[in-house]
Amino acid sequence: MRVSQLCNGETCRAHAPAGKFDGPPSDSAQVLRHADPEGCTLTISRLPHVMRIVTWNCKGAFARKHEAISELFPDLLIVPECERLLSIPQPLGSALVKSFHWFGSNPKKGLAVLSYGDYAVEPHPEYDPRHRWVVPLRVSGPASFLLFAVWTVPHSDSRSYVHPLLDAFEHYRPLIEASEAIWAGDFNASFVFDRPSRRYKFRDFVHLLDGHGFRSLYHEQRGCPHGDEPEETFYLYHHAERGYHIDYIFASSGFQPSTFIVAVGTHATWARKSDHMPLICEFSQQPRTSPNDALQRTSPHVTAAASATTLPFTVQPPRQPSTSINSAR
Repeated sequence: MRVSQLCNGETCRAHAPAGKFDGPPSDSAQVLRHADPEGCTLTISRLPHVMRIVTWNCKGAFARKHEAISELFPDLLIVPECERLLSIPQPLGSALVKSFHWFGSNPKKGLAVLSYGDYAVEPHPEYDPRHRWVVPLRVSGPASFLLFAVWTVPHSDSRSYVHPLLDAFEHYRPLIEASEAIWAGDFNASFVFDRPSRRYKFRDFVHLLDGHGFRSLYHEQRGCPHGDEPEETFYLYHHAERGYHIDYIFASSGFQPSTFIVAVGTHATWARKSDHMPLICEFSQQPRTSPNDALQRTSPHVTAAASATTLPFTVQPPRQPSTSINSAR
């Protein structure tokens, strides 16, 4: 990953693990705001890395937005509020879409998980669709681990966004305790929303994760507490002055010694496409993960239910740039 310099030649504190800046961004790369108060920017380019995870609530119409998010070159992409698709366009210049899984009860709005290139994902056999929508998936490739893709919706009883997270954690506790894992997606929650009167609080869920060795990689790199994030990932009604940080990537201890960089997309670039900004995390070193029993565990009882919410798909070939007279005007 290349980092452009906007800090008078000094090394950005957040980029210390990655070394010094290496020059201005290329014209073809996507510039993002980095999690750093000095105002440096992060340039996403296709340089060698082990794994790049992107989570982005696309606010629907993903088929026509896929090309834009693919310019961040994800290896794993979590897409809340994605419509159900039976085919997906292959963006020109992007790594080949290798896996696509969709989960949901509303065909217009669900949770999608895609993998590209050397990575593949599949729903874990113990996935239970009653936990909407916290989905465990087995990731295989240069790094193998358990991925919990997240898009929470209000609990049917409490109408809380945090309640489903707490329930899913308890249900999947055996998997969580037996594997290296990442939780990533739109959690629809923040310490800012934790009013004393609320029974279910996001800080309780984060405390559970912390007790099992999970850390938010954004907060780990930025060094800021929950509820005091300088970058927002969601803008209510797309308004720049009404921003909140509600999208996260939590990683277990096996990932944390690795060199990683976290970035957040800018409002100026993404607000016309969605009310959420992409959250990107790139690992430039091999995480300390290895295959384990949790990744191989099977449970026939829930396999049928899980497969009923995932769909076969086809990848459409990339559209070549048109050379017609009309398109050149």
